[in-house]
Amino acid sequence: MNLLALFIYKWLEAETIYFKNRQPLPWLEKMGKFSYSLYLCHPIIYLVLGFWLSNTFITYPIFIAATIFISWLFYLAVEKPAHLLAIRIAKKIS
Repeated sequence: MNLLALFIYKWLEAETIYFKNRQPLPWLEKMGKFSYSLYLCHPIIYLVLGFWLSNTFITYPIFIAATIFISWLFYLAVEKPAHLLAIRIAKKIS
């Protein structure tokens, strides 16, 4: 693990230097904003969809599309408003 950590450190260092002078791709930036919602929602969505659909090669794209879409809705309904509220509270406090 320690050897892997050195490679990861160098990779993150190079990525940080690279993006100091360049803007990230806009669509990847938007996807990154709801990535935590995706992390939170994907096991629940997979479990719920598993009741109606069997997980096969044909239905797998449906699982992926539904997971991305529902996670994005969760981001818009819960995560984004929570971030905005935290920013407003922080401004009032400081």
